[in-house]
Amino acid sequence: MQKQRLSVAQKIKQKLKGVNDEEVRKKAYVLLLVLESKRNIKQACAHYGLPRRNFYRWIKLLQEGNFDLSVLKAKSRRPHRSPVFAKEFTS
Repeated sequence: MQKQRLSVAQKIKQKLKGVNDEEVRKKAYVLLLVLESKRNIKQACAHYGLPRRNFYRWIKLLQEGNFDLSVLKAKSRRPHRSPVFAKEFTS
């Protein structure tokens, strides 16, 4: 298990070199801290103030996205269209 954690950490480190987005860098660094710690995931997440749910969600996103760190960028939950706003323009 420790070897798997370290291999994931190495992949993140390799991809981190070309990232300029501050939000993505912060998330990646927290992931690295948790992955490289000697503690188990639960203890490490608690120590660094990262909810375990977020940790596992970010790891899943990275694995599905071939460790492209841009998947860590927050996506807006704001709707692209509003029915009320669209109605004003059509009438």
